[in-house]
Amino acid sequence: MRTKHILMMAAVGMFALTSCQKEEGCTDETANNFNAEAEVACEDCCTYDVVTTMRLNINHETNGNPFALNEVYTDDFGNDYRFTRFQYYLSGVGLHNASGATSSSSYLLVDPSQGTFDLGTALPGTYDEIRFTAGIDSATNHADPSLYESGDPLGFQTPSVHWSWSSGYIFWAIEGEVDADNDGTFEGTFLFHIGMDSFRRDIVLTKNNTIAEGQINTFTVNADYTRFMDGIDMSTNPSTHTMNNMPLANQFIANIDNVFSVQ
Repeated sequence: MRTKHILMMAAVGMFALTSCQKEEGCTDETANNFNAEAEVACEDCCTYDVVTTMRLNINHETNGNPFALNEVYTDDFGNDYRFTRFQYYLSGVGLHNASGATSSSSYLLVDPSQGTFDLGTALPGTYDEIRFTAGIDSATNHADPSLYESGDPLGFQTPSVHWSWSSGYIFWAIEGEVDADNDGTFEGTFLFHIGMDSFRRDIVLTKNNTIAEGQINTFTVNADYTRFMDGIDMSTNPSTHTMNNMPLANQFIANIDNVFSVQ
């Protein structure tokens, strides 16, 4: 009888010991192996994706030569012209492959004075496409620029790249002068202020890029800006604020597939 009592006490003790043990695991929600049921944090057991730095380089070009404001170019009709302003928005810049994507949440306000843009972190791997959007997503496009700090690409700019909350941002702000009779005097002007949700364009460029661990990885896109003027007669002093000259705005945007490329 005494032996039976001892055995029962031992069993109760084992049960109590087992029931008092708390589950141990990774309690960091950012870890790959986060355990929501863990009651005790484990020591050095959490695992994380290795990330590296991603950077975009834009080669501002015209026919393979460096692009410059106030440089004289010639359109398809023999008219000389020059750009005095060239700004545009890119967003969602990233690399893609069959397994997924790594993209940036940054909005870039691009102009010829800057060629390199930091895009944050990315997962190492091999990617076969570069993707980005020329323009801004609809929700952000109709947000209030005053919500952003000074210096933010989406904040107020001088000169302005924003119309109103209803029309949104100017995706492409391009201005310049035209010498229609080629006498050396630029007596005409041109203006392309292209925006609104329907003029946002997604760009996909095929290019193998390897993102290495622990390095700053740069991928390069070439941008030939005179290709925007393909088929446009600059002697007509072309001008569009998008809605007031939709045919010209459509022609400008139709040329975008010829602007961006990779080698």
